[in-house]
Amino acid sequence: MVAAICYAWLLENRMKADKERGERDRSSFELIVLVMNTRREKMWKQRQAAWLFDHVGFDATALFFSNEVDLETLMMAKKLSMLVVGEDILITNSEVGSTCTILTDNYYEETYDLLQTPIVKNL
Repeated sequence: MVAAICYAWLLENRMKADKERGERDRSSFELIVLVMNTRREKMWKQRQAAWLFDHVGFDATALFFSNEVDLETLMMAKKLSMLVVGEDILITNSEVGSTCTILTDNYYEETYDLLQTPIVKNL
């Protein structure tokens, strides 16, 4: 969950920077939306994540969960592109590590300044 939150934040910041540099069409509309691959009511079983979110002041009620977004309809209408953290973006060279460690290793150079934000730093 933490790796997905941080990756979505990275994409959002990368998209803003690209627009500011004129590398993206300002007339196109793109939105990064993080959807957790679990149902909201199962979040109570994720006690470690719930504790961490509370500890760092992250409002977990702001997250979307898989039972709240009609991904299938969006995909069929070709209004969605989806990346799955752990399958699509975290390429390892047979390394072993947490998804957060791999995410940081893969994007550290690009994201050093982003990692200095207090909530992300704590996550």
